Amino acid sequence: MGSIWASVGITHINSDEKMCPRYLLRTDEMEYEIQPTDKKHPAILPVGQEVVFKIKKDRMSVKCPEGDKKTRNYEVVAMKPTESEPQNASAAKAEKP
Repeated sequence: MGSIWASVGITHINSDEKMCPRYLLRTDEMEYEIQPTDKKHPAILPVGQEVVFKIKKDRMSVKCPEGDKKTRNYEVVAMKPTESEPQNASAAKAEKP
């Protein structure tokens, strides 16, 4: 289960070309930057809501249990591990006997 924590980063565009929305999906262990595979009609995800997802290679299937409950496909653009513990907390654990 993950949460969507970013919003669409679209600014003013002077041409007919539209920018694709990107999202940051954050779990306890990883952060995934995703974008919709359907570039013509991308669905807007609710920001700040929990989602259920499955990953297979570089594709992610995302379903919003609180929303319309449709499964949508996204492309994983980037992944990075989250820092689950601050450095001070891990140092404090190491000092205990």
